[in-house]
Amino acid sequence: MPESELIEPWQHDLLIGHAARREQLMRLHHAARLPQCLLVSGIRGAGKATLCWRVIADLLYAGDTQRLAQSIENGTQLDVRHLHPEENKLIPVADLRAAVDSLRSRPVLGKHKILIVDSVDELLPAGNNILLKIIEEPPAWAYIFIITHNVYNVLPTIRSRAFKLRIPSLTVPQLKELRGALIPQHSANLALIEAVCEGSGRRYLSLQLPDNAREFHNVIRAVASPNPMDFVTNVEDILRRKETSLVYGIMRVIGTEFLHWLNGAPARYNLQELLPIVKTGGLSSVQLSERLHLTLDLLDQMRASERETLALNLVPLAEITDKWLAMHKLIR
Repeated sequence: MPESELIEPWQHDLLIGHAARREQLMRLHHAARLPQCLLVSGIRGAGKATLCWRVIADLLYAGDTQRLAQSIENGTQLDVRHLHPEENKLIPVADLRAAVDSLRSRPVLGKHKILIVDSVDELLPAGNNILLKIIEEPPAWAYIFIITHNVYNVLPTIRSRAFKLRIPSLTVPQLKELRGALIPQHSANLALIEAVCEGSGRRYLSLQLPDNAREFHNVIRAVASPNPMDFVTNVEDILRRKETSLVYGIMRVIGTEFLHWLNGAPARYNLQELLPIVKTGGLSSVQLSERLHLTLDLLDQMRASERETLALNLVPLAEITDKWLAMHKLIR
């Protein structure tokens, strides 16, 4: 989903769910033991960049996030280089080389120079080699923050030289706290959005922006169509933006809701749009058992597919179509 309307992590002073990790890093800093290279991992939107920016504010401005934000917006912060790719693109090797060269020169404004790579997942192989060289011999004044959405995709040589910090996904109360602080208005079907986001604060907020919310609920409404291809048509644009996990998330929620219905349990989400498509009676115990096993098997396949496609950064429309057709046949 497009996220251009969301404020950047360095533009606010919130840090929800990760205060203890910030305190841990600052204790190390005050004891002169903070590692010069930190590898911060976790799912997209868990708050990795937010944590890094809070620590950077601590290092440069004694925690004054407003001064940090103003200096970046004014272009006067000369000791911080932030590498972040444009949407659906990679970080240019030339940009990384320039940032690393800048890191080797002495600080202009204070005691430290900072490089934040958000994220290393968007680096070309040549970029990884450039990054590795500066990590092996960083200048005494340098701190390097490397963000990754999957630590096992990072070169072992980089992993071995960095202080690894795992950031957990946000809990539902933390997501609600984040929404209350940044997006006061309520979106429809919040429980469904919470389930689909699986602890990603950025996606949770993004899905509540007006355009994204409409698109998301168009997909949900398409689920109720007698024609299963309506769903595929509605997810095509989302998949082009590499939001595969969002589509799988929607399908997982539908599948688990169907399992709840098969077991006679109450629904967990406000899914009025989905209820008309579920057969609500007339099934024998044998048919119920068969559907239960088929649904469990399909959900296992989807989880495996999601892990593989995220690791390979693919957009498997054909694979998603096949699994959706199987699920549509089960729930109608």
